[in-house]
Amino acid sequence: MGDQRLDDLMARLRAAGFRGTPQRRAILQVLLASPRHLTAQEVFNQVRDSFPDLSLDTVYRTLRTLAQLGIACQSHLHTRHAHRFSLAAAGDHHHHLICIHCGRSVEFAECAVQASLAQVARRHGFALTGHALEIYGYCGDCRRDGGEAGEG
Repeated sequence: MGDQRLDDLMARLRAAGFRGTPQRRAILQVLLASPRHLTAQEVFNQVRDSFPDLSLDTVYRTLRTLAQLGIACQSHLHTRHAHRFSLAAAGDHHHHLICIHCGRSVEFAECAVQASLAQVARRHGFALTGHALEIYGYCGDCRRDGGEAGEG
C-alpha cells in the first residue's frame, strides 16, 4: 500500500508539471513514514545520507511546493520549530490538534465550521475551495510529563 501511495503522489507531482526526481521521492517517503509533522530540518536529516549534495534549502522549497499542490500540509506552529510538514489527507480541508511543546500533530476529520466558512466566503465574494484548521495546546504526554497546563 505504501508503494502505491508513493507512486500516486509522484504521479500527482508530475501531473502538476514537476519532475519526479529521486530526491523528491525520498522526501515523500519520509513524510509517508512519519506519524507526525516534521520540520524541514528533520526531513533533511533523514534524506541527506542518500543525497549528500541535497541542501536544506532545496528540501524546504520542495516541502513548500508539495504544500502548495495540496500533496502535503504545512502547520505554522508558534514555537521554535515554526513550520512543520506532513502528507495531506484526502479531501479539501485539513484539521489538526498540535502540541506546542513537542510538535505532535493529530489530524481529525470532523468539521463543524464548514457551513460557517462557506457563508463567510459567499458574503465576501469568494469561491471556497478548502480550508485548514489548527488548534494549539498540549498533548496528553506533555501534560503528564512536563506538567504543562492544558486547560483552555
